[in-house]
Amino acid sequence: MKALYTLLLILLGATGYAQLYDTTYYDRQGTYVSKDKGVTYKIKSRIADRKGLYHLAWFFADGTLVSKGASLNSSGQPYFGVYASYYKNGKKQKEGEYQILKWDEHSTTPTGKWNYWHESGTPAVEMEYVQDEATKTITERYLNAWDTSGTQTITNGNGQYQTSWCQYLPDTNCFELKGAVENGLPHGEWLCARNGTYISYKEQYDHGKFVKGLSYDAKGKKYVYSQHETPTEYVDGDSLMWVFIGANIKYPQLEKENDIQGKVVVGFIVNEDGSLSDHTLLRKVSPGIDAEAMRVARLLPSFKPATKLGQPVKSQYNLPLVFKLQ
Repeated sequence: MKALYTLLLILLGATGYAQLYDTTYYDRQGTYVSKDKGVTYKIKSRIADRKGLYHLAWFFADGTLVSKGASLNSSGQPYFGVYASYYKNGKKQKEGEYQILKWDEHSTTPTGKWNYWHESGTPAVEMEYVQDEATKTITERYLNAWDTSGTQTITNGNGQYQTSWCQYLPDTNCFELKGAVENGLPHGEWLCARNGTYISYKEQYDHGKFVKGLSYDAKGKKYVYSQHETPTEYVDGDSLMWVFIGANIKYPQLEKENDIQGKVVVGFIVNEDGSLSDHTLLRKVSPGIDAEAMRVARLLPSFKPATKLGQPVKSQYNLPLVFKLQ
C-alpha cells in the first residue's frame, strides 16, 4: 500500500486540495463498475498543475501500483509527459515520455528514449521512438538489450532480441518475443509465443520494413495482417460521416444571438464491436455549443473498430466540430 499513499501525495500535491481528485473502478475488460466489483482503479486529479497537467495513477484492487502518468486533458486521455508502469512485484517495467503527434495535436505517442526492465529489476532493452511527420509514421529502434541473466544480446543496434513478460488483464498471460535486429531495426522472422506453448503472432521483416504478419486470438482464430495497426473509422467513410453530422447538427440559439463561435473536440471510445462509449469534451466553447456537440456525437452509429495485429481493439477517436456563423 506504500505506493498508493505515495501517489496520493503526488496527486494531491499537484492540486493543493485533498478533495480535488476522482477515483473510478474497472473490471477485467476495462468497463466502469462499482468499487466492490473493481479489479483495478484509477485516481486522477480534477484540476491541472502549474504546467497544465492532470496527474493520474492506476492500481490493482489490492493497492499495487500499475502505472502513473499525466495528461493535458481533464479526461486523463491521452498520456503526455513522463510515464512509468510497474510489475506486480513493484519493480519498474518501463519508463519514457509521451509527446504530441506532429500530425495530430489531439494525440500523443512514445517519443525519444524509453527504458524497459525485466521483472527482476535488471535492464531489458533501450528503445528509441522517432516521429516522421512526412510519412506520418513512428520508427522504433532497438539500441541495446540484455537477457534475464544480464548478458547483452543487442549492442549498438545489432544482435538478437529476446524478452518475456506477463499481462494480468483481462486475463493472466505470459509472452516470449524473439527476433534478429540489424542497425536498430528488426530483420527476418519474429515470433511471439503465449504461455510457452501457443503462438501469439509471427511476423516477417526486411531490414526494418514490415512484410506480413499472422496472429492468433485466445480461441485460436487466425488473423492475417499487412499493417500492425489500423485506425478506427466511420462505417461508411469520413465523407458520409460529415453528411450525417451536417443533417443533424443545430446551432444553439443563444450562441447564435451572441455571435459565439469556435471549435469543440469530442473524444470517445470505439469498442471492439464498433460501438461508441465514454464520450468526453476535450475542447470546449460554451455550454450550448458543447452540449450540441455532445448530442450529435452520441447520435453517431457504430464505427469500424481499430485493429492491432489484425484483431479488433478498443481505441480513442477525437471528433472536431467547428461552429461558425456565416
